[in-house]
Amino acid sequence: MSRSPSPREPGTNLNNNLDIQASFMFIKGSLEADVTPALNEDELEGKANYLKAKIELDETIKDLDVKLNRVLAKQEYEYLKGYNVYVKEKERELKATIN
Repeated sequence: MSRSPSPREPGTNLNNNLDIQASFMFIKGSLEADVTPALNEDELEGKANYLKAKIELDETIKDLDVKLNRVLAKQEYEYLKGYNVYVKEKERELKATIN
């Protein structure tokens, strides 16, 4: 039975992007409300862009271990599959030599 991925699983970029956009809008709104008058509009936008990039980077790092495990599992599977073919070939050669 197939199940649909939860919004927090890797591969659900739409939900993650929506979360990032919502967080960005919240942060931008908070910055506009809480920033001292010393920050001009360019500095405010720069800080908002920095916070957006930080959120995106945190999301990428959060899922990095899952992505690395998936890649390593695939490489391990391919290696073992190749090794199995090699062993079977050697068994055939040994049987041919014995007979």
